[in-house]
Amino acid sequence: MSLTFNLRDAIQILRGNFLILFLSWILMRFSDPLTYTYYSLFIIELGGSPYVIGLINSLSNIILALTQPFGGYIADFRGRRKIIVSMSFLLAFSNILFILATNWVHVLIGSIISSFSLIYIPAITAITADSLPQDKRGLGFSISRMIGIFSVASPAIAGFLVLNYGVVGGVKLAYMVSFILYFIAALIRCGLKETIEVNSYSSISASKLMFDVFHGIIDSIRRSSSSVLKFVFVRAFISLPMNMCFPFFLVYAKYVLGLSEIEWGILITLYHFSSFTSALIVGRFIDLFGRRIPLLFSLVSQAVTLPIFLYSNFSILILLFILWAIFDSMLFVSSDAMFADITPRVFRGRIASLLSLFENIFMSIGSFFGGYLYEYLSPHSPFILSMILFFISTVLLHILIREPEVREI
Repeated sequence: MSLTFNLRDAIQILRGNFLILFLSWILMRFSDPLTYTYYSLFIIELGGSPYVIGLINSLSNIILALTQPFGGYIADFRGRRKIIVSMSFLLAFSNILFILATNWVHVLIGSIISSFSLIYIPAITAITADSLPQDKRGLGFSISRMIGIFSVASPAIAGFLVLNYGVVGGVKLAYMVSFILYFIAALIRCGLKETIEVNSYSSISASKLMFDVFHGIIDSIRRSSSSVLKFVFVRAFISLPMNMCFPFFLVYAKYVLGLSEIEWGILITLYHFSSFTSALIVGRFIDLFGRRIPLLFSLVSQAVTLPIFLYSNFSILILLFILWAIFDSMLFVSSDAMFADITPRVFRGRIASLLSLFENIFMSIGSFFGGYLYEYLSPHSPFILSMILFFISTVLLHILIREPEVREI
């Protein structure tokens, strides 16, 4: 067995639906860092605070959590394609609200609408897993992550915009670019093909839809193996420490460590480059040696290195962000591959929605309390608590998660 990347294997899976998703992701991944690199400062410049940053992230995650069960139901019973295409267009148009924003309340409204449009997440997860050979899933998910190599220059471009037009003007210009690219991506996704046999459509009342959605989730839980349910819980729990600190890295770096906007842009650029260049090697390693060990290693590494951030200078942060990029590649690629391995195809959309539901509940809790702790206790507190929770996540993963003996198709 070799860790060498096989270009032929990559070309073989870049076809059909996965190729269409690949092309749309290129545009979206290039666009995303343009807007989120200075997102927290954008909120502060529009009258917000660390608590408001946490509140916006928390409410956005609540909307995501509430919509995911419906997204999973639609993905499994009405098909993956329609919801992906329609919500991709809504996601594109949500950028307009950020362009027109004059205060942080407008940002909140835009965030809620964009979060609602992500009801398609279970369908994206399911159609991606459906479209990849089971022995190439690690490679496939690593390729989907490596697509971000096209966004390596995006944080630098965002920094250029902020430097020349200010935080508010620069970020609004970034959202203009994002609208155009997301709209093109939605057009590309019109070429997706359905991967399951779709039930014939009939009109349904709102109450009947809600009953069917939650009955379907309960039925999926009842039929799922204990390994699936344990995985859903552990992966969702990992979202708690990640979102408790993630929205506040930029705020802490600028106002406590004294970094400039340009230095922050350089760090995010290095993070993206390191993350996506390491993704293929990580994916190959995961396909050959399993998912569990990389998951454990990435969580321990996050916990150990997080306190270093609190007392770093720019030079130390360069090394730290490169390491975090590699750890994150291990975490996300291995967990995505394990999800596909243990989840039966017929329940994949609903289990994906269940996972997304609990992930976003934990993310909402993390964002809210992270903002509260940052503003009302101390800027250090959300990072210290996140470190502790990463260690707890590691223990839970070690106790509850095992490699499946047979991987699902």
